[in-house]
Amino acid sequence: KASDARFGRKTSILPDGAERVELIWLAGDRQGARLRWEEVIRLWQEDEAFADFYSETLSSSFSSFFWECPPITAELVAQGAEFEHVTVSNTWGFAKASPQAFSEYLSCQSPEAVTFANLGGDATLVSPCPGSDISIFGHLALFMRHAVKAQQRNFWALVAKTLESTLAERGSSRTWLSTEGSGV
Repeated sequence: KASDARFGRKTSILPDGAERVELIWLAGDRQGARLRWEEVIRLWQEDEAFADFYSETLSSSFSSFFWECPPITAELVAQGAEFEHVTVSNTWGFAKASPQAFSEYLSCQSPEAVTFANLGGDATLVSPCPGSDISIFGHLALFMRHAVKAQQRNFWALVAKTLESTLAERGSSRTWLSTEGSGV
């Protein structure tokens, strides 16, 4: 049962075993329609109940997974592109959280989240600030299952804000929103 009756999810299993998830409006003017990227970006930032619903959607997937969205551009968002993601099972597991490589960025306090460039400088990372239990920060599935709701909400709001900024900067260039997930 979804935590927010306005939204539902349609899950299908792809030939490689990955789960494809589409989000559906269950109420309102768009009842029965898939959520669009522009709606998801706005809702992640402005609607705590939606952030909770989305976190719950991810917490019900594989025990550990990679989370991937199809590439998107500012133009596609403006044209009403529909949102979807896939979760790909990680059967071999992830390394334990080890934030030393990014300690200058992760000295922040829970329930905050931060953005910073990856070590190669070719991607922007969004990370929750580690709390007292570092074990729940190794990958997205653990974070969605065990972090406090306030931190999950802050994380999704910052993901959305960062994505908006990145799309505006990149224009017609494709942008990928995903987790690498092997642990920070």
